[in-house]
Amino acid sequence: MAWSVKKWTNNVNQFFNIQDGDGTAKNVSGYTVRINAKQGTTTLFSGVCTTASATTGFVYYTVQSGDFPSAGKAEYEIVLELGVEVNPTEIYPIHIGRRL
Repeated sequence: MAWSVKKWTNNVNQFFNIQDGDGTAKNVSGYTVRINAKQGTTTLFSGVCTTASATTGFVYYTVQSGDFPSAGKAEYEIVLELGVEVNPTEIYPIHIGRRL
């Protein structure tokens, strides 16, 4: 789930489809779905995704002003939180370009 974005992008919805290891949709009912993004050791942002369809695992994050302040390579992960249970997904690349 690579992601390409222009630096200083904001007010754009980035959609994600959460799936189990076998590729079936993950029911995220009751979960808080968070996105964490880093560029090297610097945290770019951490935010809560909005659930579009819990039963199909369809969520989105609205990119905020300042989330992508500089061009370059970055990475993100989606984290599912249910009470004290925290389940991170894999790490995925973000390409932050000057222009896209």
